[in-house]
Amino acid sequence: MTHNKRAIGVLLESGEELLASQVFSSIGLPETMAKISEATLEPRVGKMTFLESLFVFDQKPIYATDATILFYNNSNKYSYTQAQNYFDERSAVICLPDNYEPHVSTGEGMVRVTYMANFDQWKTLSREDYLAKKESVAQSALALTKKLIPKLDAKLLYTDVFSPTTIEKYTWHFKGTVYGSIDKTRDGRTPIDNLFIIGTDQGFLGIVGAMLSGISMANLHGLMEQK
Repeated sequence: MTHNKRAIGVLLESGEELLASQVFSSIGLPETMAKISEATLEPRVGKMTFLESLFVFDQKPIYATDATILFYNNSNKYSYTQAQNYFDERSAVICLPDNYEPHVSTGEGMVRVTYMANFDQWKTLSREDYLAKKESVAQSALALTKKLIPKLDAKLLYTDVFSPTTIEKYTWHFKGTVYGSIDKTRDGRTPIDNLFIIGTDQGFLGIVGAMLSGISMANLHGLMEQK
C-alpha cells in the first residue's frame, strides 16, 4: 500500500491491512512494482529458468562416486542462455546431496539433474502434453546420470520433475525466473519511498545471497537509520 509514492504498509488477501513505516519486499522487483498503482518503474523480467529431475534410489550413490556435484557440457562452447526447445540437453548440473555425508552410507539416496529450460514453451503445453514432456525430461536426465555415474546400479524408487511453470506456481515469479530480473537495485531502493527490495533482485545470488540480502538491507535501511 502506498500514498504519495511512499510505502505505508501491505494489504493481505484476507483484506487485513498491516501498516508499517518501512516495507521490505522479497517477491522480486518486477513482481513488487506490478502490485503498486503508483509505480513508474517497469523492470525487465529475466529469461533464465530451469527444470529439475529428482531421483530417489534404494542406495546412497556414495558407493558409485564420491562426487557431490558434477557439471556436464557436451558442446564446443558452453551456452548459458534460455533453452531453444523446452530444455537444453547439451549441459546439466548433477547434484548428489547425500555425498556431503560420506560416513552415512546406508538408506535411500537422491540424485538431482538440472537443465536450462524455456518457460514460454512449457507454458503453452496442455496437461497431457505437459506430463508427457516431463517424462521425456526424466528419461533424458536418468540416461545422463547413468552415463556419468556408470557404477550406479541402485534400484530407482521414485521420480519427480519440476518445470518452469512449477516455479511460477509456487514462487509467483514471473515466467518462472530463478535468478530474478535483469535489472537489479544494488542498494535495495525503489522509486517508492521506504519500500526496499531484498533477495536476488537486490543483487546477491542464490539462497545464501538472498538471506544475506535481507540482513544487509534491514541493517542499512532499518536498524542503522533508526540509530
